[in-house]
Amino acid sequence: MKEVTSSNISHIGYDAAAKILKVRFKKGGEYHYFDVPEDVHDSLLTSQSIGSHFAKNIKNVYQFTKAEQ
Repeated sequence: MKEVTSSNISHIGYDAAAKILKVRFKKGGEYHYFDVPEDVHDSLLTSQSIGSHFAKNIKNVYQFTKAEQ
């Protein structure tokens, strides 16, 4: 997981083989998003606003599950 600068997201990770995007939120909870292409992950990391990019391009687009703690 890579620490990122965002008001809502603290860390982002990606499993390229499984196409799973891992997002850890500052207010708690880590979520795994499935079948996320690598270019979507890359564009998230390089966006000017990670939170806005996530909300527009990932949230409610890809199936997800909350990770076990």
